[in-house]
Order: sequence, then structure tokens, then C-alpha cells
Amino acid sequence: MSTHMTLEAMQADLDDQGFCGFLQIKAVSVDAGQGILVLALPYRSDLTRDPADGHIHGGVIGAFLDTAATYALLARGAQNCPTVNYRVDLLRPVVQSAMHAKAIVRKQGRMLATVDVELTDDAGKLCATARATFAILDAGWWTLLTTSFWPPQTLRMAALGLKSARVLPLSLAANTPTAKHKMQSPRLARVAIWKFLPRNLALILATHGRAIAPEASYRG
Repeated sequence: MSTHMTLEAMQADLDDQGFCGFLQIKAVSVDAGQGILVLALPYRSDLTRDPADGHIHGGVIGAFLDTAATYALLARGAQNCPTVNYRVDLLRPVVQSAMHAKAIVRKQGRMLATVDVELTDDAGKLCATARATFAILDAGWWTLLTTSFWPPQTLRMAALGLKSARVLPLSLAANTPTAKHKMQSPRLARVAIWKFLPRNLALILATHGRAIAPEASYRG
């Protein structure tokens, strides 16, 4: 089972990341049990769209929010959690001020997680919000294979040829002429599964290739 990331380990990891190291993001506080993380990004003129007006570039804001959401999950023990999607709402400009991001893990499931982030300036004004969705790939390729394509109980019954396995798994049904009919025999169910196994296996490995190597991790 994965362990929670400490604040010290998080700061060391941030410093070691290429872009995060360049931004000089600081880990302020973390509550892994509640899924709450606070990061800070000091003001620098080279992060602005124009040093003359001091407005922080929107791309920097987006990257900072995504980083906060990612590390909120890492703090809870996730190891392999690439960003699937994130939406940013820019409410007001950040002008000549440090940025403070508070990330809250709203839901961490077996395969997906949702994190909300609020960004404030030094005056405490809310400047941006974000919601990010992440894929959780810690389970490994076999779990992803069985849960993504077939209900595990149906798959096991069909593979063993039990009489109760008369319904073709939903994902396979779309690829066969028996889509609207029950299987007439366990043997047909077994043939259908093994016939289309290479195609679906190739798809799941291509989609979740990083999950094959448990020692590898993906952040961001």
C-alpha cells in the first residue's frame, strides 16, 4: 500500500521537477487525511506577461493550479496519476503578488480522482479556481484490464465454461453479431472472449501502458 507523502518529501520532489523547480513552488502545509494541500509561488517579474504591469501570466497560473491538484493526490499516496483534464476560471488578475493555491481532493476512486483548487493573492483575494480530473493507474494492468472491459465475475464464469455464463460481456458484444442475443452455450462465450482478447488487450496496454511498470510513476 502506498504511503502518504510528507511535506519535506514533497518539497524535495518539487525542487527536483524541471518546470516546478524553475517556478520555485513552495510546499506550505498538507493534511493527507483530509486531502488538503497548500502551495505557494513567490512573485517574480519573469513570470509576468509584461514586467511593466506585473500581471502573472495565465499559463503560469494554470500550471500552478494543476501542480497543486496533482500533489494533493500524491500526498494521499497516489503514485501514478496523470492529469486527464482540468478547467481554470480566471476571476481577477494576480498583480505583483505571490500566489497561494489550496487544493482539496473531492473524490479519489479506484480509477479516477477529482480535485478542486482555489488560488488567492497576498491580500487574500480569490483570483482563480480550477477543477482537475486524474487517472489513477496505481492498481496495475491486470486490474485495469478486468475492470475496464469485462465484469470480473462474468469473465471468470465464461472462461471456466460454466452454464451460467450465457451473456456476452458488454464491451465484446459491440464487436460481434450476437450483440442483441444471449449466448447459446458456454463454449461460444469462451470463443468470443479469446477471439477478441488480443484486440482489447492491445487497447488497454496502449491506453494504460505506464501502469505495466509499478515502479514507474507519472506526475502532472
